[in-house]
Amino acid sequence: MEATFTMNVIVVLFIASMVSLGSYVGLEKGMRYWSDGTIWAAIAFIGFIFLAGPSEFIIRQFTNSLSLMISNYVKMSLWTDPIKNSGFPEANTIFLFTLALNYAALMGIFITKISKGRTIRELVLSCLVGLSVGTWIMFSINSGFAMNAELTGVFSLSKAANGQAGVFAVLDTLPGGVLVPAIFTILAVGFLATSLDSAAFTLSAVATTKLDSDGNTNPMFRLFWCLVLTMVPLSIMFSNAPFSALKTLCIFLSVPFLFIIIFLNIGLFRWFRADGARRDVQ
Repeated sequence: MEATFTMNVIVVLFIASMVSLGSYVGLEKGMRYWSDGTIWAAIAFIGFIFLAGPSEFIIRQFTNSLSLMISNYVKMSLWTDPIKNSGFPEANTIFLFTLALNYAALMGIFITKISKGRTIRELVLSCLVGLSVGTWIMFSINSGFAMNAELTGVFSLSKAANGQAGVFAVLDTLPGGVLVPAIFTILAVGFLATSLDSAAFTLSAVATTKLDSDGNTNPMFRLFWCLVLTMVPLSIMFSNAPFSALKTLCIFLSVPFLFIIIFLNIGLFRWFRADGARRDVQ
């Protein structure tokens, strides 16, 4: 199937319909099972790549990459390339930092919602340790598999005419035929849909004061935000704006979010102090 403009619009609308359905049903009844199923399927998929791919190379590459990250973390984080001005920090490091800032408040509210009953210590350890280790494992297996294919001449991903097509082509080198790229596509849609679903819930929660006894918002209001989120990629597609425009917008919007997050942290620790004083009195 050719990736035409019409096909891209159909894909966006299809994912939007899935997001809207999950958002309307609610977190507990819809997205919880959808999200759990996606993450377990992703773990199985990553495990399959590790076992069917170059397992020894992946382990050695992960160990080597982890040592490089620990040794050069500060240097890489603060590298701005002022001499050569290659544009790499702006297109990657700075962009990813600002993307995290833009997501911080949104995901903070959503994670708080789904973590009801957990302690703050459990929440912090899950986000900082659990998500970091999970990301390391995912990237090490995927990148190790692709890098080995590049080095052994099985498939040259760096020379692929289209990056997305290259990913599917390198997956074709695994046993399983067309089933492997198909599962990858389903997982990509699942993760995107659950992320947009969480965004719709968070936006609806902060934009209304009418929450039910379980802290949920009106389903129709969540559908409204699903529609708004759908209009964002469609507007970019119809205006034929480059991806660099989205990066610039992301960096620009991160500046006010930085101050919002600072004030959120100040308010959080004030609440900690007040809550601790109240517990001492009791």
